[in-house]
Formats: sequence, structure tokens, C-alpha cells
Amino acid sequence: MNHQLMNQLSKMNNLIHLTNNNQSIIFVYLMYDNCLLQIAQIEPKGSDLKRIPAGSIVLAKQGDYMNDILVPKDTIAVKTVSEENYLIF
Repeated sequence: MNHQLMNQLSKMNNLIHLTNNNQSIIFVYLMYDNCLLQIAQIEPKGSDLKRIPAGSIVLAKQGDYMNDILVPKDTIAVKTVSEENYLIF
């Protein structure tokens, strides 16, 4: 394998612990190619593990109910994934 491909594959091994310290459900998105891809929905005081490349931008949106349907509303955090293995929202 070439060096560039090995570098990209090693970035995918970056296991990140996502933690929700809010009182409401949050939706977590990965910004990729000018699009937001939902990667998690985390309950209040809950957590999730995801493989996210270092340098990626992650957004958290607060969930709110609209006519009994849970939808993402306001953006509560925008963070860049570093070499650390956790993000707290």
C-alpha cells in the first residue's frame, strides 16, 4: 500500500468517546464534503463510541419535540476532533 492510503486508514482507527452532558437528547453530525452526516443520537447523560478521523469537524444539535416527533434544533457545539479520544457536549 502507498503511504497516503496507509495514513488515511490509520486516521479511521481514531476511536472517539462522545458524551452528552445536557439534559436533552443531542444529535451528533460529522461534516463531510460540505454535508452534515448524522453519526449519533445520544440520550441525556449518555455516551457513544465512534471512529472519527482526527481533524474532522463534529457538530452537536439539541433535540426537541415537534408534534411528538424528535427533531434536531439549535446547534450547541462545533468541535474539531484532535488526537484526544473524547468529545464532551
